[in-house]
Amino acid sequence: MDKQIQNSIEQFVQNLSKSITEAISDQFSEMLKSHSIASTQTPKSKYFGIKEAAEYLKIAPQTLYGLTSKRAIRFIKVSKKVLFTEQDLEDYLAKGKKETASNLVANYRKRRINAA
Repeated sequence: MDKQIQNSIEQFVQNLSKSITEAISDQFSEMLKSHSIASTQTPKSKYFGIKEAAEYLKIAPQTLYGLTSKRAIRFIKVSKKVLFTEQDLEDYLAKGKKETASNLVANYRKRRINAA
């Protein structure tokens, strides 16, 4: 009987080990698939020179040079070349976003109520 119990336990452990291995393998395969899909769908950071960045922002290159000298926009300097990432350009545009009058009034009222 002890031998039968031992065989049952060994069979159970083997089946459990096989199930766990298959589950991990399936999860790992899914992670690899999703990672390879994500990496092919999202391009790496694109870098823009002054001319391309100015076109992206719809401003003159001289204006962009002025913004970099004032440190009003993030940039990367490689040797003498000034580069911008798309995210940095988007962040700069977002900083200039203005609220509507109705949003300003609503936020003012909320702050007044919370302060009271």
